[in-house]
Amino acid sequence: MDEPISASEDNVIMGDENDREVEVEEREVPKFEIKVNYQAKLIILRGNIRANDRERIFVSRALDKFARLIVQEKMDGVYKELNSKDGKREKAVLLLMASIVRRGSGLASEVAKTFDFKLQGFLKLAEYKKRQKNDKRKKKSTRKAFVGFAMSFLEVGKPGLLRWVLQQKEMYSGVLRGLGSDDDETLIYVLSTLRDRVLIEQSLVPPGLRSVLFGNVTLEQLVGISGRENGADAAELAHNVLVMVCTDPSNGLMPDLNRHPFPLKGNPKRLLGLMKKLKAADIGYHRDLLLAIVKGRPSFGSAYLEEFPYNLEDYASPSWFSTVSLAANLVSSVGVGLHFDFLDSQSDDPPSFGSMNVKNMINCISPPPFSRSVINKGLLHSDFLVKNGTLRLLLEGLKLLDSFFRSLNLSCSRKQKNLHRWASLKQEIQNEIRTLLPDPQVLLTLLSSLGSHARTDEKCLKRKTDEENFAEQGGKKIKKLKTDAVDDEMDIIVAGISAAPDIPLPVEGKPVEEAPEEPDSGKDLINVILQLWCSDMCSEPVITLKDAEIFFHSKLLDALKIYLLTMPTALEGSFDFFMNLLSNPLALPNNLQGSLLSLLVEYIKWSPTSGIATRTPSLMYKQLQTFINLLIFSPTGAIKVQAYNLAWAAMSSTGAFDQNLQEIDAWFFFLPGYTAVRSSFEVQGIEVLQSLSSVVISFLCDAISTIGNNLFKYWDALRNYNHSLKEFKDGSLDFSPFIICILQKCARLLSSESGTFSLPEKSIISVYVCSTLKYLLQTQVDAGLFSALIRSVLSEGIMNHCPSIGDSESFFCEWRPLRNLMLSAESILNKQACCQIFIDQEAIPTVGSLTKTLDEVRNIIERGHGGEIAGISKALFSSIICVTSNELLKNFPSVLITFQRLRVPESFLSSILFLDQSFLAGVLKLWPEVFFSGLEMVISMINSQGTIGDVSAKEIAQHVDFDFSESAKAVSFSLFLRQVPFHVLFPAIMSINAPSLLESSNIKDLLLARLSESASDSVISHLRLILFWFHQIRSSYRIKPLTELEQHAEICYALVKHILAQPLASKLNSPMNVGVPLSANYIGEVAETIFCHPAVMVHKIDHHVLDMLTASFDELFLLSGAHHHSTLEFDGCASKVIVKAFNSLLQRLYMEFRDKFDQCTSTEDPLPLLPSFYALHALIRFISPFELLKLVHWMFAAYDEQCAILYALEIRREKLLMLT
Repeated sequence: MDEPISASEDNVIMGDENDREVEVEEREVPKFEIKVNYQAKLIILRGNIRANDRERIFVSRALDKFARLIVQEKMDGVYKELNSKDGKREKAVLLLMASIVRRGSGLASEVAKTFDFKLQGFLKLAEYKKRQKNDKRKKKSTRKAFVGFAMSFLEVGKPGLLRWVLQQKEMYSGVLRGLGSDDDETLIYVLSTLRDRVLIEQSLVPPGLRSVLFGNVTLEQLVGISGRENGADAAELAHNVLVMVCTDPSNGLMPDLNRHPFPLKGNPKRLLGLMKKLKAADIGYHRDLLLAIVKGRPSFGSAYLEEFPYNLEDYASPSWFSTVSLAANLVSSVGVGLHFDFLDSQSDDPPSFGSMNVKNMINCISPPPFSRSVINKGLLHSDFLVKNGTLRLLLEGLKLLDSFFRSLNLSCSRKQKNLHRWASLKQEIQNEIRTLLPDPQVLLTLLSSLGSHARTDEKCLKRKTDEENFAEQGGKKIKKLKTDAVDDEMDIIVAGISAAPDIPLPVEGKPVEEAPEEPDSGKDLINVILQLWCSDMCSEPVITLKDAEIFFHSKLLDALKIYLLTMPTALEGSFDFFMNLLSNPLALPNNLQGSLLSLLVEYIKWSPTSGIATRTPSLMYKQLQTFINLLIFSPTGAIKVQAYNLAWAAMSSTGAFDQNLQEIDAWFFFLPGYTAVRSSFEVQGIEVLQSLSSVVISFLCDAISTIGNNLFKYWDALRNYNHSLKEFKDGSLDFSPFIICILQKCARLLSSESGTFSLPEKSIISVYVCSTLKYLLQTQVDAGLFSALIRSVLSEGIMNHCPSIGDSESFFCEWRPLRNLMLSAESILNKQACCQIFIDQEAIPTVGSLTKTLDEVRNIIERGHGGEIAGISKALFSSIICVTSNELLKNFPSVLITFQRLRVPESFLSSILFLDQSFLAGVLKLWPEVFFSGLEMVISMINSQGTIGDVSAKEIAQHVDFDFSESAKAVSFSLFLRQVPFHVLFPAIMSINAPSLLESSNIKDLLLARLSESASDSVISHLRLILFWFHQIRSSYRIKPLTELEQHAEICYALVKHILAQPLASKLNSPMNVGVPLSANYIGEVAETIFCHPAVMVHKIDHHVLDMLTASFDELFLLSGAHHHSTLEFDGCASKVIVKAFNSLLQRLYMEFRDKFDQCTSTEDPLPLLPSFYALHALIRFISPFELLKLVHWMFAAYDEQCAILYALEIRREKLLMLT
């Protein structure tokens, strides 16, 4: 290379086609006066080459050989050109070297090992040089070529090469430091290469080496690029790379001390410095990057919020709304994905209050710049928008506090050690937070206007300044907030709010267009509120300013709920204040209803695990009617659940139900219009029931108030009744004195002639009271004392209104339910079986008042009833409630069709069906085709979860014209069966003795589906109901063994087994229940109910009883975790409860066995011994071997004693014979 030789395309001479050899003549190799066409020659074959393309393969190999010749022998010439000071020559040689590198990993590795990256002047090629020309800058062309050469190594992507070449820090520093001055094409090329080749797991580049690439200067360059006004693709790519670099610990900046086996310390200082340089309130990408960094990382959130770079007290600032939104989003982002790992350390001790982790959490919940005074000023500000922004910030802090406390409580429950230290930590945090957060009285002050929200005028939501001032200042605030809006499918759309805003929404990073001089204040306020609350605004539409105020109040209630969760005494004595807000609950919007009820549920400390409230106000029962109205008439399922819990707590506050809390549930089951889970299909027409439901609700609430105000009086009355019933003097009172109270009130009401209540109203109250009491009667473990009490209270009242107790037609309709209740009580007292039902079709009247009423209703419907539906329905209900069961039975299909045509629910009929449990058997007898067709239809509605779905029912109803045809009757009956609850359907089916029906699995499938849909808190009462009927079946079987009774017993066993399997299945299938112990109360009640129920006294035909006992203890034994190491945690006292109940059963069996054994040895008849023997044999694996040995020892001893007595008698007889 003494002298440069002119370069041309002919300097590379290819071999001819015969020998296909390449001959590179050294004399013709140029001395690197390189032209661009050489680079073109070298990169022409960079793409994939087909395996059969021999010519291209040959050329490619020749180029590789040529490139390798340059790398191995001509690098001195390369260095000379790089130092030539001639920009064209420098650029050409850089392009040449980049092309060589790109030819493959082998050549790239050779270049990396051979090239002198420390060459003097080499790094200057990455710089932009300036020359003066009309005071304008002009960039030299070498930087782009330099970037191409540096990045070519990364393009190859070989892991070993990447790790080696990235150690040339100066070269890549030169590339990255100048990105801010590069054009978009270069930016996209560099950043996409880094993203796809280096910042991925497959690159195997260690975190430390990656972090070197992104120093402070480089990060600043990328931040500037991502914030460009017209950055487009380059800005987006810079943002994406920044997010990867700053959030993925593998890239060396974000620490990850939990990574195993090698924790990553990262570089928090560099990250925090970057965060402080972001213009997060003004630029969308900066805000998103900041939120990504603090997401789930309290340490970064705390550090940034502690030095929050914006002023929240400058309410007049046009950037205030975007500032408060940023602050709220930061606090919210800290809580996203946060696992509170520092609470789950290996040690059983909690972290100290002064630990950095706890301090970081407190700083994120209530950062120092957002002091108590700042939040108070914002909440009490006259500007409604400022109130919303401040409340959003406060609420996000409270949500984070709630998450912190929930995790703290969960960790404490898991550790089960040093509980006093965990409690002390929680108390210290509460004390600290109480001084930082606003006093809850401030929030209560803001709620004071909620009662008059309906009268609120839009003026009270506008800014205090006049319209002109709003246009000047408020418009700027709105305009500023909208800089964060996203232009691509991210506009907030809420229930009809137009996606097209009133003020143009800019692309993030672009300058904001000036707002109109006179904006529409109402629409602008709504838009700002929607943007302030982001995704929280989704449950209810916000269209008007009044909607916005309602939404604001609902969020206030949500904030107060978290105050109660985290600081239980903060709102002491505020229950009446909250109840005043529910003075007209059905008039409140759904979101306010839900928030208020949720707050009240938290106020009374309702436990979803135990199903009881631990802090019930003493006079809460006076508010019962409010909760029941919401329970019955609210169309929203979540509100119904909350209302149910509150109504339950209100009734328990009387103190009357302490002996048996399960009794409370029964008083809801038979309320007209009540369903455990309201489906959309059942909601239609519910308002029709309000007139008749209201009188029952009022009666119940009045009775509850009476027992609450006179509790001791009724407890004394109950004890007196108990003493007067001599045969039950030692019986336990497993029911409440409310039984006496409501029976007496019902009898007085029916006897009254004041005219306050109409005949239908009296009748429906009577039906409700008697249905509930009959259900309670059938769900007692031992119903003898309860039955005697009912007979004693009712005997005088009924006898005064009917000359003959056995003649149902002699009773007035309002007294008929009481008569049925009394007969049920007497049958239990007399131990009469009640399973065999026979219907005399000839005794049923053919024409009655109901028939005429139905004809009239049908004529009105066919003529078009218009707005008369409420009056028609009320008249029909009044007629049904007053007729006899026989007349209703004769017209039953027509009644169901009429209900469907009026689109009103049929739940009203449940009480009638339950009172007369032979009613369904009568339907089968009179309408067999309708019954079986309807049953097939409802079975077809059962879905894969084993429940009856709404969708199938809707489809059936929509395709049927309810025209009184046979098919219409069958459909109506299927829809009726779909709505009948389990506690009504099961006794009705147990009263049917049709073999053709019971042989099919349809009946069992239907009952299992209805049982699966039942609420979990009614499981115990359903179990008792099943055992009651099983006991009835056994009694009937002893009188007359029938195949139908055996089939009934089999159904009962299947239902009990299903109930026992439910808690375990739900526990295992719910991830929310992991680590939460099953309730000892639940397990104990199940054990006591089964093991102590009269139904499980063993009889020789009671094969299913033995199966039921073994299955019961199998499931309970598994739940307790005693059989083997179970994955379930279990209350410690639950095992003791189960063992106690089981031991009680065993003692009874031992006594029975000993008695029968003595009888067996004396009579030499083994049959009486067999039932007890079978029972012990079925439970043998659960009985201690020592107990069994003791029993066997007693048997031998008893037998020996008997033999000894017999031997002695025989000797004495022989002696007497000898003497004679």
